[in-house]
Amino acid sequence: MVAAAAALSALVLVPAPQAHAQQPQQPPAQNGETAPAAPPAEGEKPRRQFWNLSLFTGGSATRSSDVRLLQHATHTDATFHGVNWAGKPFSGSVYYGYRVGTFFKNTPRVGMELEFLHAKAYAKVQENRRITGTWHGQPVDETAPMDSRVQEFRITNGINTISLNLLYRVPVYTSPSFPDGRIQPYALMGLSYYLLYAINTVDGEDNQPRGYRNSDFGYNLGLGVRYAITPRVSLFVEGRYTEGDARVNIARGGEGFTSLRTLHSIGGITYGF
Repeated sequence: MVAAAAALSALVLVPAPQAHAQQPQQPPAQNGETAPAAPPAEGEKPRRQFWNLSLFTGGSATRSSDVRLLQHATHTDATFHGVNWAGKPFSGSVYYGYRVGTFFKNTPRVGMELEFLHAKAYAKVQENRRITGTWHGQPVDETAPMDSRVQEFRITNGINTISLNLLYRVPVYTSPSFPDGRIQPYALMGLSYYLLYAINTVDGEDNQPRGYRNSDFGYNLGLGVRYAITPRVSLFVEGRYTEGDARVNIARGGEGFTSLRTLHSIGGITYGF
């Protein structure tokens, strides 16, 4: 009894060990793999593609315009009023274009692009038109089929424009994969230079030699929307208005003049990098 009492007294007198707060530990890596890295800091942005390359096709409709023909060799200076045009985007050389552009890093909604566009216009020479001026030295003021004097008048190789455009886009449905928006409505405006290749026949004589001719400056306005299929590849549709003056060669060293005011419907693909 004495020994049991002594043992009980010793247990009471021994102080209990103090509990220490333990720090949480990362779970050990399994199979020798490195433990996962910490998530990126808040506010860190994914990488954007600021440069892009686009290819497109479409169609165009040129508004009616006056066509003036000037031939000093035949004493001709006549105007065909209200000539109508056909676009025929997939007849002969097709309607096409391409452009390369960039959006600014400090203002990613704003960008610029350099564009080449190839369109066409065929004058509807079989239609009656009012003709005024001088033809072969004789005054003329009549309504007659245009092809009674001009058998063919087309700019088919074509209406080539080189444009420098300014763009503004609006991001819609942004996400880490699409920081600039999976859908991007945009507007553009730009300055264009016209390089024309015309084919025409006046009084049975073809314009020779044929070739590209520098014409004049113009402008273009557009509205469109881009849809991203992947972070790099997008499809887009666009409506465009272009306007500029045309100056082309005709037979006997003459010249033809008209205004090209054209509506365009465009669809294409863009690759960002």
